[in-house]
Amino acid sequence: MPLNARQQAAAQAPTDQPLKIIAGAGAGKTETLAARYVELVRQGTPPERILLLTFTEDAAAEMRTRVMLRLGAGDESLPPHALLHPWIATFHSFAMRLLREYGFEAGLPPAPRLLSDDDQGDLLQSIQAALEAEPTLANGYVPLDHTTYRWDTDEAWSKALRVFDALRRGGGSPAELEPHPQLQEQQLSVFAAHRAQLVPLIEHCFRCYTEHLHRRGVLDYDELLQAALQLLRAQPAAGQRFDVVMVDEFQDTNRPQLELLQELQPTLKRTTVVGDPRQAIYGWNSARAESIYQFPFHEQGEAPGLTHALTENYRSHPTIVKVANCALLPSELATLAALEPAREPEDRRLDALRDEPVVSLHLLPDVVAEAQLVATEIIRLHRLGVGYHQMAVLLRARTQLKPLLDALRAAEVPYTVKGGSGFYLHWGVRLTSSLLRLLADPNAPHGDPAAWAHILQSPLFGLPPTIISARGANASSAAANTFHTWLDDPEHLPLSLADRSEVMTRLARFRSFFEVARARWGLLQPGDYLQWLWQNSGILGLALADPDGQTRLVLQQLQRDADDYAAGHPLEGIAGFGTLLKRHVQTQPRVALPTAPSGTAVEIATVHKAKGREWPVVFVYNSTLPTKRAGQVERVLWDEQWKLVISEEGAAKTKAADPLQQLRDDFRRRKRNEERSIWYVALTRAQERLYLLHSGCTLEKGEFADARDKFQRSASGKAMTREDEAVHFFHELWQHLGLEPQTGSIVRVQPEIDR
Repeated sequence: MPLNARQQAAAQAPTDQPLKIIAGAGAGKTETLAARYVELVRQGTPPERILLLTFTEDAAAEMRTRVMLRLGAGDESLPPHALLHPWIATFHSFAMRLLREYGFEAGLPPAPRLLSDDDQGDLLQSIQAALEAEPTLANGYVPLDHTTYRWDTDEAWSKALRVFDALRRGGGSPAELEPHPQLQEQQLSVFAAHRAQLVPLIEHCFRCYTEHLHRRGVLDYDELLQAALQLLRAQPAAGQRFDVVMVDEFQDTNRPQLELLQELQPTLKRTTVVGDPRQAIYGWNSARAESIYQFPFHEQGEAPGLTHALTENYRSHPTIVKVANCALLPSELATLAALEPAREPEDRRLDALRDEPVVSLHLLPDVVAEAQLVATEIIRLHRLGVGYHQMAVLLRARTQLKPLLDALRAAEVPYTVKGGSGFYLHWGVRLTSSLLRLLADPNAPHGDPAAWAHILQSPLFGLPPTIISARGANASSAAANTFHTWLDDPEHLPLSLADRSEVMTRLARFRSFFEVARARWGLLQPGDYLQWLWQNSGILGLALADPDGQTRLVLQQLQRDADDYAAGHPLEGIAGFGTLLKRHVQTQPRVALPTAPSGTAVEIATVHKAKGREWPVVFVYNSTLPTKRAGQVERVLWDEQWKLVISEEGAAKTKAADPLQQLRDDFRRRKRNEERSIWYVALTRAQERLYLLHSGCTLEKGEFADARDKFQRSASGKAMTREDEAVHFFHELWQHLGLEPQTGSIVRVQPEIDR
């Protein structure tokens, strides 16, 4: 598609001053950025002197494809090698490539090994173990000898680790553990004991961790950016090789990434950034939406640079664009130029949807009703001619995923799940972990009562919990001892047990399996051992019976993880992998369930995973999830602006002056905007048809009373209250759309909800 006038103006803007492009959803920012890259080349800048940074490998690959197609088709004078390795990459890929080319000259490892998440977990666990074994740190400090935060429940360690993670992610250092000047008096008096316990612990953890990285010559992802920054400062020529720097999704940058940019382009004179504050949803990664407002970070009196706004939305039907604009109205994000529909209202690109409403709002009793509606509508639309792959269900989080999957399975709707963190919650992973825990125990079958109880209740045996439970502190041990008795002699099973003979057969079979599994322990590579284990324990049979094949994919992924572990830890064997798997099952790192590639399946994705993508039909499911995530400041946190902050629950409820009030207000504003942005991103993924589902609420005469009252207070010029901040995003949207002139393109459905 040829560029429109605004896109063309942005692509051809002068190259001798900073350029900021505010690109709304569906406004063609990728094509505009690619066109600007090509324009720079045509004006004489060689491709090898242009650096274009993105945030995902998919975005980088898409940008490389568009740039190379345009250059290859439009300028035959370029030598063939000019298009082989363009500097179009993610921040981390760029940092790694820079280290490989210049690291030796700067005294850095030219081919550093990246620390995996598993290795990082092992390292932090070893630091904690060392603290417990030798609890006295520098200056006689004893982290275990405190009562402010308990150590035996991991309270002190978890708080220190949370600050440590934030420091690393945000490019901070232990020097920033000093309190913010505005909070200094309070932090050093009221919270003196808290700081006396946590600060030395965080400093120790930071020092041990970084010393280990440097001693081993490895980097984690945070250290990778810091190493690239160190290289650029030591070898300025490495950065001077780029005449132009371009950054996509600039609202998602954090401090280390901004420092890298400013080291590459100190004046930002030949820098182009593209982004949209309305889609800033990565605050958890220390990203600040304010960055795009503040660019190019000049002091007063200097040229502010050029700003171009792309507002024409080519993705969505005009009605969807109107709904998206309405979603921002009660917020400061509404001060940005509204999206303008580039399509005509009668333009329906799918004939199957020509007689359908464009947007429908559904108020339902609960999420089960939401899931049933989604399944029913998917089947109906598919019968009309809409492909399964043309539909997506978007979730704020996976909290209510199970009712949705149950409804889709019952309706025989093919689906894939993207994003989330459900891998280590899957029964196949947990059951494998329990088996490995028992097999690793030389005292088995007497040891690990929790693992025995889990296996008893699993589909391998199917015993009811009441059979194996016991009251009191030794309940788990009692369950394990009982199981041990049954395993030695199944005749001890209760005579009243249903299917007793079948259970006796399973116990005898498991006893035989267990002896062979112990004999094979350590003789096979981890991946091969898992394959044997699943086949002979019965887990594989259960996986093959899974109607949607999810369990088979989970086991395949687990086997690949075991093979990767064996490659990185050749001496640890299945025992080491079992220990790692046990920790993952306990800590639940964010790993998504694997899905089979399919061109004929409905995609289920979190909103964060859906960013940058689009579908003809989108269902926004379980929108009732709380959007008031702005609450109070966490009790212990590190923030790049406010440094180390310690607060206490309930302090903000008192009428006394609160030194943290400005911080609380700042956090509430940021969290409130980010929550609204998350829903805004969900709305703007739809091209032709948008379903908004909400449940568990009641209307009063067709209105949400809290949103109505908020709008009335706002219209009368009253300041926003805490009650106004708590009004749900969907309530406001429903209220706004209720005030719009009614058309057939927007339908509101509220059966038996109005009162």
